Formats: sequence, C-alpha cells, structure tokens
Amino acid sequence: MRARGHSLWIMPSGETYEELDKTIERVSAQYNSPKFKPHVTLLGEIILSEEKVLKRTHEIATHLTPFPLHLDEFCFEDSYFQCLFIKVRQSEAVMHAHTIAREVFQVQSEAHYVPHLSLLYGTIPLETKQATIASLPILKHNYFYARSIHVLNAEGSVQDWRIVGEIPLSDIKQRISCSHIPAE
Repeated sequence: MRARGHSLWIMPSGETYEELDKTIERVSAQYNSPKFKPHVTLLGEIILSEEKVLKRTHEIATHLTPFPLHLDEFCFEDSYFQCLFIKVRQSEAVMHAHTIAREVFQVQSEAHYVPHLSLLYGTIPLETKQATIASLPILKHNYFYARSIHVLNAEGSVQDWRIVGEIPLSDIKQRISCSHIPAE
C-alpha cells in the first residue's frame, strides 16, 4: 500500500515509545507487515512542498502547548492503515490540535477525525485481528505528552517514509505550561 504527500505526527518518547515500538515490531513480524514508528497522525496527505509543510507546521506549533494523549482500547478496522490500533481519547486538546492543523493547511474534510495509534498495517481476517488483540499485553504506559510535531515525508510505501523535521510546540508557552507536567 502506498501513501502520498506529507503527514504530521505526534510521537511518544521514553518508555512509552519503547513499549509501543516493541509491540509494533512483534505484530509486524508476526504478519510480515511493514514496521513503522509509533505515532498519532495529526493530519495526513498534505500535498505541498516540504518547505511549505515545515513552515506551516511551525505556525501550528506556535498555537499549541504540550498536551497529554491518553491511549484507550485496542481496536481494528477494515482499512490497511488501521488494521490494528489503539484509540486515543478525543480530548479537547487533541481535537484542538487537529483543528488548528486543518485550519493552517486549509483542509476541508467531511471525515470525522478519530485519533489513534496504529499497531499493524495490513489486511488480515477478522478472527485473526480479534485473536491478536486478545494476545496483546495490557499497556504499562497508557499516555504520553505531545511536545513536538514530526513532519513525515509519506510518499510511497511505508519503508520509504522518513521524518524530515521535528518542530517543538511553542517555547514560551511550553515553559509556562510544562511546570505542572510530570516526567514520563
């Protein structure tokens, strides 16, 4: 399966990243599916030059302060890129970040944004998805903080994807709002 354009990702860090990365590695190997980095897509399929995407992502970051993302239940869909995933709670902060991204990139979308963290890309039978979810361990780390936005060149197949930039959320606001955020 091929993607196109650029995507904006929020990625976990620390122990949360390690735990999710190991889970993705395990299920990707089990089903001979492409491996990818743990992330929540804020906005995808942005068809602009890398320079414009980076510039606009800087603009988005000035409107946001670090915010938590809470991982809820394991789920699956009939979509290649949402074969197996973890739902992310639709908090006001997550939805606000998505709205800002859509406004900055002038994206008009009829689709409802459902934040999620994919665990497996592919097409596998329903029973296999259910069995795989049942075999996954309970997460030790069920939240992380968005502290930056990663810009991904998502042209082509998953193994061709590459991160082309990481833009921290607003520095001034970050100093103020991070004082009450516990370490991960």
